[in-house]
Amino acid sequence: HVILGNLRPNKTTSSTGGINSYRIPKEGWFDFVSCPHYLAEIMIYFMLAVLIQIQTDTAMVQDEESGILYQIHAHKHFFVLVWVSTNLSISAEKTHAWYISTFGKAYPRRKRLIPFLW
Repeated sequence: HVILGNLRPNKTTSSTGGINSYRIPKEGWFDFVSCPHYLAEIMIYFMLAVLIQIQTDTAMVQDEESGILYQIHAHKHFFVLVWVSTNLSISAEKTHAWYISTFGKAYPRRKRLIPFLW
């Protein structure tokens, strides 16, 4: 977010002007994807899901309930991961399309969300 924040010409007010008030983000992961901040958020949710799963697996050894509702509840963090990933993927697609429509050929070739893939 620091890279995006530094794109503003005047840091005290938001830009509300025309195309000249927008700039193409560069540096860091922006060299590879249009929305690296979305990718970072998905990676955070992925790691949280893994850590929670490790804790859940430990608890399930002690509590052998196997009903479907229990299984859904025990794995709800993966549903959250899928939701966040889907939402941010859609947002990345729209953001990437906006960059291309706004900057045209001046916008560098980069992927939407996942470096070298999509």
